[in-house]
Amino acid sequence: MHDELGFFFENHPDAMFVYDPKTLKFLAANRTAIEVYGYSREEFLEMTLAALRPAEDVPRLLEAIKRINGRRVGGYIWRHLTRAGKILLVDIVSQAIQYHGQDARLVVARNITATAQLQTFFEALPGKFLVVDAENFSIVAASDDYLKVTQRKRDELKGRPLFEAFPEDPNDPSSDDGVSTLRRSLTRVLETGLTDTMGVQRYPIPVEGAHGIEFEERFWSVVNSPIKGGDEHVTYIIHRVEDVTDFVKMAGSNSSLSPLAQESREAQLATEILLRAQELKDTNQRLQAQEAHLRLAQRLLSLAVWNINLRSGQMYWSDNLYTLCGVSPAEIDHSVDYLINELIHPDDRARTRQLLEDYQRNPEGPMAFAHRFVRPRDQSVVHFRGLAEIQTGESGNPILTGIILDVTQEVETQLRLDAAAGMQRIADKAAKLGGWRVNLHENFVRWSEQTARIHERPETLRPSLEEAMSFYTPEYRARIQKVFSACITEGRPFDEVLQIIKAVSGERAWVRAIGEPLRNEQGDIVGAQGAFQDITDQVKIQEESSALAQRLAQTLDNMSDAFYLLDKDLIFVYLNPQAEKLLRCSRDAVVGQFLFDAFPRTKHAEIARQIDKALVEQKSMEFTHYSEQFECWFETNIYPTYDSIAVYFRDVTERREMAERLNQSQKMEAVGQLTGGVAHDFNNLLTVIMGNAELLRESLDDHPNLRIYAEMTANAAERGAELTNRLLAFARRQALEPKLTDINRLVSDMEHLLRRTLSEDIDIELVRGGGLWNAEVDPSQLESALLNMAINARDAMPEGGKLTIETANARLDDAYADTHPGVDAGQYVMISVSDTGSGMTEAVKRRVFEPFFTTKPVGKGNGLGLPMVYGFVKQSGGHIKVYSEVSEGTTIRLYFPRAFKEGQVDMEQPAPKKLQTGHEHILVVEDDDMVREHVTNLLMGMGYRVSSASSGIEALASLQARNDFDLLFTDIIMPGGMNGRQLADEALKFLPNLKVLFTSGYTENAIVHHGRLDAGVHLLGKPYRRHELATKIRKVLDET
Repeated sequence: MHDELGFFFENHPDAMFVYDPKTLKFLAANRTAIEVYGYSREEFLEMTLAALRPAEDVPRLLEAIKRINGRRVGGYIWRHLTRAGKILLVDIVSQAIQYHGQDARLVVARNITATAQLQTFFEALPGKFLVVDAENFSIVAASDDYLKVTQRKRDELKGRPLFEAFPEDPNDPSSDDGVSTLRRSLTRVLETGLTDTMGVQRYPIPVEGAHGIEFEERFWSVVNSPIKGGDEHVTYIIHRVEDVTDFVKMAGSNSSLSPLAQESREAQLATEILLRAQELKDTNQRLQAQEAHLRLAQRLLSLAVWNINLRSGQMYWSDNLYTLCGVSPAEIDHSVDYLINELIHPDDRARTRQLLEDYQRNPEGPMAFAHRFVRPRDQSVVHFRGLAEIQTGESGNPILTGIILDVTQEVETQLRLDAAAGMQRIADKAAKLGGWRVNLHENFVRWSEQTARIHERPETLRPSLEEAMSFYTPEYRARIQKVFSACITEGRPFDEVLQIIKAVSGERAWVRAIGEPLRNEQGDIVGAQGAFQDITDQVKIQEESSALAQRLAQTLDNMSDAFYLLDKDLIFVYLNPQAEKLLRCSRDAVVGQFLFDAFPRTKHAEIARQIDKALVEQKSMEFTHYSEQFECWFETNIYPTYDSIAVYFRDVTERREMAERLNQSQKMEAVGQLTGGVAHDFNNLLTVIMGNAELLRESLDDHPNLRIYAEMTANAAERGAELTNRLLAFARRQALEPKLTDINRLVSDMEHLLRRTLSEDIDIELVRGGGLWNAEVDPSQLESALLNMAINARDAMPEGGKLTIETANARLDDAYADTHPGVDAGQYVMISVSDTGSGMTEAVKRRVFEPFFTTKPVGKGNGLGLPMVYGFVKQSGGHIKVYSEVSEGTTIRLYFPRAFKEGQVDMEQPAPKKLQTGHEHILVVEDDDMVREHVTNLLMGMGYRVSSASSGIEALASLQARNDFDLLFTDIIMPGGMNGRQLADEALKFLPNLKVLFTSGYTENAIVHHGRLDAGVHLLGKPYRRHELATKIRKVLDET
């Protein structure tokens, strides 16, 4: 406690202590408590509140503590035990406090043992009475006669509220009247300070019966008298009663008194009492009936009654006012200040206070008031309206009495109506919507302000039916007359879109006229009413919207992009003609269908994922995807909205193929430039390496351990030469020597080679087409291409399988050529190579002709086999097509143009096994010193006379100086301003019989045009073997 409070607590003349309401343990005790009870402070702190009570009082103590529930209580008389065992009578006042941060109760225990003796004497006085505390109507004292007549014990009553000790009978609704009447009498005593005589009052009391507590009907004559304190306020009320139950019952019976009784004085007294009781009973019944009527009026009208003692400021409330305000009598302070400061709405307080002050100064007529209450429990607002008037009480005090009416529902309803009316006015104005009504007996039209405004006529105008019909344009008058007549004669409602002519502007306005019949209680039609709306703007917007929609539809129908619209459930709403074409369907067949029902194969395709993503993220998507269903590439844009999805798409297959061809062309150009840049010098080196390796291999027959190195060198050089040739073939930079070729014969001649190349677990089948046309191709390159495809097929069948090579005549028509850019329609010789291997995926198939792309393990392939085949076929003017499915196998078809020229079919003659020799004079022209020296030595070893030159200029000088040269063997690409072709052309001018053989690792365009050697030109490509050199030299020299 604070120091000041601690001092007050410790030195108070009454015993005081603090206890924990949960455990009842003492937390503190003052000096007086220690002296009165005989316990030390330490002993007090080890005790509980129950230890101060006699054992028989402890249950009632615990029950009383439960009822306290945090409230301040007083006026209770309890028995306490001292340490010496002496019983004290104490008057208890208890208050909830915070003690060192915890909930506790402070108790003041005043020793009234001596006073109680006086009270005992007081309670023994004759008469039936109670003394109740004016603050809470708790019983302070009860006379012995009162206890006897009510059959109660003093300990059961003292300290308890009167209406708790004598409650209403729950099984008798009318007993509530006695409780309410008594409460009002006690309240009047408090408010007026005067004695209140109630007359005979029915008030059943609880008594102990055979089946527990029962209520016994009793009638009482009641007088409530005030006892005032020094401040003139009522402190106690003496509640005096007389039990007149027997007299009331006798007065209510039909039996009459005996003559003997009537002669006696007692009989006369009894008669007076009975008559008085009967009179009191009749009066009580009339009062009860009037009160019942008043309660009914109060309940039905939500009326309540209150009065204010204007001198003391105390208030009296009727019971239903507590209910209306959501409070109980014990919860509020019955004062005007409390009413205004706590219950009346903050915004109404100043006005209410001023109204009271003004009325007290000038109390003329009743005071009308209206204010709001705030219910303490839930802070809800109640609206009250009422009247009040000042009267003079029995004590001469001015009493302001009023009636009050709960108008909350009325106020809230009016507020809603006002808001609705305001919103309706705004809506009508915004929507240009009005109303109209026609009563048939009046024969004129009543209309709203908005309807009059639409017509541009006064609101007060009441046009006749004929006049109202004339407001419509001529073409619509017959229509409105017809539907209105059907409405008032047959009861048909109508809803029509019509036109009127406005009165002021003369403009035509589109209106919507709605009507329905009016009927009386008998169901007869007595008129019509309806709505009237200016829809000119809507019609205009609709017309513009329709025109826009038509233009949009025309735009969508005529645009080059395909377009379709889906709703939020992916149902087709619209397709334009281009979409019908690309999706290969009709609009009528698809509209209304679910996307994946119309096109099931798209359910797991890229388009489905992109649509789902667009819907989830609510953003547009742009992507390109391949449609397996339609076997083409689509470039697609998706635009989602809250309720639809717009999809624009276009077939970009041809564009992609063109891009791929351009990319392929650029790759070929790049590879060609790269290959051409190194092929010349690289093949020069390989020529020397291969030649020397070949010579070494022949000279080391007696040294096999060294010969193997020479063979390895030769093989490595050959692989290098093959790699360079494949690159040149893919880039279409190799020099082809096309000849009229019998394809069937070429394939047959390769059968032995294929069987040696492929493993034994691969079956080979050759299917040669009958009447096969000839083709003009380079047979050696075709053999190389077929061998490459066979090797690829072998690698795709590691566990064995079947290889089929088929030939046939083929015609590629315009339709095929249109869908395969770069292909000319016409007749072709087809060679098909099929295997039963692992097949290829679409992704692999799209890249199968890319150089260096391979699916084989490292070291098993260089990715140049099929690119070389592709380059050779294209350089030959042909077409190549790949068909493949995973786990099913692959088929590659080569198409070569049919050769229409006549002539003997040229077939490669087998090279002679013996080295060809000669004695002719050969001029070797080579800018590379090692190659020139190497070739010179080879030719001299074959018996030829050899001269050499390092450039075209030097060689031309030698040719001009001597005329005995039989053959010019010259490189094509040489520095010095003159290449091999230019040298040959100049030499033939003065040596027309000179034979010419060109050699080169890369020819550029000197002797090759359109991928083919010029007519009559002989070429020996680098690198070459000694045997190939000897054979080619001999062939050219022997040619006539």
